[in-house]
Amino acid sequence: MEKQTDDQIAVSMIAEAKKRFPKLNACSFDKGFHSPANQAELIQHLDQVTLPQKRQTKQRTSSGRTNRRIC
Repeated sequence: MEKQTDDQIAVSMIAEAKKRFPKLNACSFDKGFHSPANQAELIQHLDQVTLPQKRQTKQRTSSGRTNRRIC
């Protein structure tokens, strides 16, 4: 799991946890774990998944002002 981001390990982490705890049926994550693929895959493994979406980040300009980055 070294050099992997949270959203890359969510499904494998739950698969391993289900091996150790077969009755596991719900899990809550922070926004770093969110991706559309994780949302779809985790729903197949768990009855309840709390997976908040990532918010837009603020980006500082060279003048020190803060601008919202629009994607």
